[in-house]
Amino acid sequence: MSSSLEQELLSEISKELACGGRVDKALPRVLARLAALLGLKAAWAFAYDHRRRTYRLIATTGLPPALGQRECHALRGGWCECQDQFDAGNMREAITIVRCSRLERARGDKEGLAYHASVPLASDSARLGVMNIAAQDREYFSPETLRVLSTVGAHLATAMEREWHAVLAERHVACLRELIALGQYMATADREARLFRITADAAVKLIGCEGAAVIASTGERLAAAKSETRSPRMYTYWPTEMVKQIRSSIRPVALLRAGDQIEAAISSEAKIVAEDSTIGRFDETDQCILEAIALMARQALVALDTRRRHAEWRAVSERQTIASHLHDSVNQRLFSAAMFTHAAQAEIERDPHKAVRYLTKIQILIDDARQELRQLASTLRHTDAPSVSDTMRRVARDLADLPGLTVHIRAMAPDADTCLRPSARAALCRAIDEAVQNALRHGAPSRLEMALLVDDERILFRLIDDGRGFDPARADAGFGLASIRQQIEAEGGGVRWVSKPGQGAQFEAWLPQHGWNQHE
Repeated sequence: MSSSLEQELLSEISKELACGGRVDKALPRVLARLAALLGLKAAWAFAYDHRRRTYRLIATTGLPPALGQRECHALRGGWCECQDQFDAGNMREAITIVRCSRLERARGDKEGLAYHASVPLASDSARLGVMNIAAQDREYFSPETLRVLSTVGAHLATAMEREWHAVLAERHVACLRELIALGQYMATADREARLFRITADAAVKLIGCEGAAVIASTGERLAAAKSETRSPRMYTYWPTEMVKQIRSSIRPVALLRAGDQIEAAISSEAKIVAEDSTIGRFDETDQCILEAIALMARQALVALDTRRRHAEWRAVSERQTIASHLHDSVNQRLFSAAMFTHAAQAEIERDPHKAVRYLTKIQILIDDARQELRQLASTLRHTDAPSVSDTMRRVARDLADLPGLTVHIRAMAPDADTCLRPSARAALCRAIDEAVQNALRHGAPSRLEMALLVDDERILFRLIDDGRGFDPARADAGFGLASIRQQIEAEGGGVRWVSKPGQGAQFEAWLPQHGWNQHE
């Protein structure tokens, strides 16, 4: 081969590999050009995974029918002398000329091919594959030809190693993004069964294995997932006896037959197991990813238990709130009504006019108590993720016919409900009901104005009345106002009262936006 042709070949190969595409996509064109310039025709290349001891056919050109038929079946399995030597680390020379064992076994037209030059695709730090270029006789491989093949092999090995590192870096970055999204998704799980399904699915997706399962300490399979993607066609050089020994040492939980298995503890009562039929499938990166998934599942379990405890505490708190409300407000009015009843009985004969005044007072107290009970029942009906905007409309509608009172909704943010999680919406709705009732009960206003506003960070409810006003320093003295503050602050929000005696009052309650996505 002339020096100019050699330079032309290396230049074209460099251009192919510098186009930014994957090496295995450029390799068929590289092999075709290499064979043409060498006066040959058939060539093929394999990628090698030394840890798994597997080969994968990645490129071919000009194969004879005996090798090309049935999706290159003759190249995809069985023993091969050059690959056996490469796997054992015996292919130390840059070029090895062998009589092709695959061509010997293949049936059909071989186009006279019998030998091939095996070019190890290897760098100082990694063995990446083997390239074969076939000929009818050893004499086709002159010293100059072998030197060119060696140079091409070095170029390909460098490109493959560079690509391998780039792909690994991309995988790590993509995995990190996926893990962040996974942690957020796991936080939405409302029961353990769903959380375990998410965990198994995540292991299959992020590690790229064939199957995964969450197993209880009792051995019960709590959730399982399998990959729908077919693995690349590979074959291995593990000895048969060693394969049997490896497989017998694994007890599959997600697959019928597993060649490799890793696991990570979620809690003392459960673990996540990833499996694949390929022997040696998992590496340290896979183990780290699985442990990260298990850690997030563990945190999600803790969060789920915390939410359950919080819900139980809320139920107890709600009952205490109802009991306190009945005792401090309704019971007080009924007690006063009973006192006026005794007074009316005492005056009914002595001073009938005074008795009538007492009876009128009794009627007012009973009406107030009924209104309080009605409002309490309405609040309880709306505790199951109510709508804030619907609550404001209901309040305005209920008070529309009250003599001497005008209720006006100044602003209504239509997206407010979607920006709050259910418990926060319930807390704000209860705060609206309580704030309106406090304004009516203590301020005797002639006008109420309500507004619901949304900005980039929070939801704000504002109530303004023109009543008697009060001292804000004593705003928490009454049970109702203290209850509002407690419920809103429990959801991460806050409340504020602005008022002066005789100058009306303004109440504000705000909650942070949660951007809560419901998944199922």
